[in-house]
Amino acid sequence: MQIRSLSKVLLALCFALFTSVALMGCGGNDPSVDVQALAEGIGHGDAAAMKDFKLTGDGAKPINEIFIQELGKSLEASKEGNDAAQKVMGDKLKELKIKTEDVSKSDNSAKVKVTTDYIEFTSVMTSSMQMLEKEMEKAMDSDDTSALSKLGDVYLKIFSDQLKAAKVAGQQSFEVEVKKDKNTGKWVPADVGKFQEDLARYMFFKGGDDSIMDEMK
Repeated sequence: MQIRSLSKVLLALCFALFTSVALMGCGGNDPSVDVQALAEGIGHGDAAAMKDFKLTGDGAKPINEIFIQELGKSLEASKEGNDAAQKVMGDKLKELKIKTEDVSKSDNSAKVKVTTDYIEFTSVMTSSMQMLEKEMEKAMDSDDTSALSKLGDVYLKIFSDQLKAAKVAGQQSFEVEVKKDKNTGKWVPADVGKFQEDLARYMFFKGGDDSIMDEMK
């Protein structure tokens, strides 16, 4: 075989190899890998994990940010109180391990199982309210009504202390259906906001049952 012919064969083989490698690289992650990154971004506040998803809106924000933002607003708490409570919740959520596994997959859709540690958030809420009631009684008995004007910050401090003390109660799972985004190549739920809510429920409540939140409204 002539050297020129040999070089052409080698060039063709190299091109074929390069093409196959390139196609493998363009295939993207398994659905479970992308859902893991999304769950850590939303659940643990991992901004780096979220970057490539290019998601916007409240549904793509970390759970601790949304939760404390709403709680602080309803309590008329100060920015300092909100920021402190948000950090405490963020740190606690990072303690909860999350793992994912593929359940089923087709070309453009898949189902992924999300397993997360959870805490007994109901106990945190209940004990926080009981302790706040005692603080209010003390203030009333001492005629120190100034404490009542800072009720939001007082509650957030009590809530944060109870949250810090909360222990992992176990693990539980839920499933999410995802589709491949044409623009980013990432596997994402059709409704990211619902995924955020489901993840929060399963990180906070046994069986994902957050009915106590409706009772406390």
